[in-house]
Amino acid sequence: MFLCIGPQKAGKTTLLDALQSNDCSHVDGDASIPVPTVGTTLNSISVGVGAERNHHWRRKKATVSVRELGGSMAPIWAKYYGSAEVTKGVVFVVDASNPKQVSAATVLLLKALNDYPNLYDVPFLVVLNKSDACDPPWTTTEFRFLMRLSDVARHARQEVVVVEASCHNRSGFDQIRQWLHSKR
Repeated sequence: MFLCIGPQKAGKTTLLDALQSNDCSHVDGDASIPVPTVGTTLNSISVGVGAERNHHWRRKKATVSVRELGGSMAPIWAKYYGSAEVTKGVVFVVDASNPKQVSAATVLLLKALNDYPNLYDVPFLVVLNKSDACDPPWTTTEFRFLMRLSDVARHARQEVVVVEASCHNRSGFDQIRQWLHSKR
C-alpha cells in the first residue's frame, strides 16, 4: 500500500482521481470541485508497464493501492505509517503554484522524513502538483529551491524523487506511474 499525503489544497484528490480514471475532463470543465478529504480515501491505480496513447494507458495489468490522508489530518498521519513491508512508498503532494504553501509543505515533508522510524526505509515521491499554473515570476525551480528539495533528496535516509505534474495537461503522469510500478 502507498500513502498519499501533503498539505491541504495541494490537489491530492484531483491527482489521484485523474490517475485512477485516466480522465482529466473534470479538472477543466464545469464539473464540481472536489471536496477536501476529511478522512482517508482508498484508490486503485493502474501502473503497468506501457505507454500512454490518446489518454489511455496501455499496459500489462498491474494496480497499486494508494491511501490518501487528508491534509487536515496531518497531526495523526503517523497512525497510518506502517513498516516498509506494509507501506511501499509515500507520495507527498505539494501545490507548486502556491508560494504560501512552501513553509507548511517543507515542515510536513521534513517531519515525515525524519521523525518516524517506520518510514526510514520507505521511498518518497514528492509531486510538485499544478506545475503548469505557476505564474511568473514564480516557477517550480524557485519552489524546489525554497523547499531545499535537492538538499532534502541528498541527505534523507530514504530515496526521495521529485516530479512535476499537472492534471490539466497530464504532465508527470507517466513518471508517477513508473515510480509506483517500480516500488510495488
